[in-house]
Amino acid sequence: MAKPVLRTGHTTDLAIESAERQRKALIMRRDGKTFDQIARALGYSDRGSARNACMAALAEITKEPAEEVKKVALERATWLWSKARRAVITTGGEPAAISAAAKALERLSKLEGTDAPTQHQEVAPALMPDAALIAEYEAELERAKARVN
Repeated sequence: MAKPVLRTGHTTDLAIESAERQRKALIMRRDGKTFDQIARALGYSDRGSARNACMAALAEITKEPAEEVKKVALERATWLWSKARRAVITTGGEPAAISAAAKALERLSKLEGTDAPTQHQEVAPALMPDAALIAEYEAELERAKARVN
């Protein structure tokens, strides 16, 4: 019997068989079977292969709900950004409205993946003078104003 040709985007008998075997492995694991028992029962070469099958099945099960959660979060952040932007316009750029808009835009950017990777810098608050802290907040406010306009 010829081996099926795997083509991207197409469901093959081999792919269906593999997914079904992974599903069975996950059910057996849920029912308390060891990876050795799963490997023997389903014909995996060793316990590691049985574990990999369980993990692959679990990843597939959680993939769709995770995508749905991200979609809902994006919708909420987009709505929040539109309301915050409108508040900035209607208040004439009050600091509280600008701060809310900046936070909403930051959240939206993170969810969309358009932000640069976050870099953390340790700063000891007790060593930072109040004037420097105020200047830092003022600079952040100016950056937020620039993004809104």
